[in-house]
Amino acid sequence: MLRCDRIFVEGQSDAELLKRLLSGHETEPVIESRGGKGNVIREFIKGVNNDIKSSSPPLQSGNVCYIVDGDGEGYEGIYNNLARTISGLVKEPPYIKRCVGNLCRVLIVIGEESN
Repeated sequence: MLRCDRIFVEGQSDAELLKRLLSGHETEPVIESRGGKGNVIREFIKGVNNDIKSSSPPLQSGNVCYIVDGDGEGYEGIYNNLARTISGLVKEPPYIKRCVGNLCRVLIVIGEESN
């Protein structure tokens, strides 16, 4: 089971919905909206390129997750675009991830036009 300590989503309504779904859990993640799919993907790239350091103090081990919809290019298109510039990505649909030690950045692609 994937556990996310921090989650970035596309829109504010996505963030609010996810907060309601996860409220009451023992460890509620920090959930933030990034204002669009492109911004979430740029945040993922930035996180991976910064040697996977946690962006929330204090620095700690854990997963930082990014959730985007797969409309348009789909999982394969998103993975292929990222793999051209980022080495060491792990392809585990619906996850695209890169880990250093026990800290991972995980891009979760949900929904595709064909599904």
